[in-house]
Amino acid sequence: MFERVWFWSTVMIYRTAGWALLVGWLAGSTCWAQPPEPGPEYRILKKDVGRWIAKMKMWEGPGDPIEAEGTEINRMVGPYFVVSDFKVELNGQPFAGHGVFGYDAEKKKYVGSWIDSMSPIAMHMVGEYD
Repeated sequence: MFERVWFWSTVMIYRTAGWALLVGWLAGSTCWAQPPEPGPEYRILKKDVGRWIAKMKMWEGPGDPIEAEGTEINRMVGPYFVVSDFKVELNGQPFAGHGVFGYDAEKKKYVGSWIDSMSPIAMHMVGEYD
């Protein structure tokens, strides 16, 4: 019994010391510095914030298109990113998609990621805003 108590006491001492070192390092690092002021590239993203009605037409081949109406709700996460939640019913099946979009100041490009209920693949995008 003594060995088990000694072992867990030692683990807790090392764990506490590790957390203390991590907190001390973070407190002194620049990651807690004031974030940069968002430039005009970030302010453009705010135009997409809100609740939107999406009217869609899709052609699967010759003939009449499939029409659907869905909703998209976009919100800012701080001053740098937009999170998008999209829902629609296509051919009687629910479809949901989620995106995160922002601007990469190092690449000087807009970036985004998208996942949805019809694909097992996450899409990553880099490009210009038009």
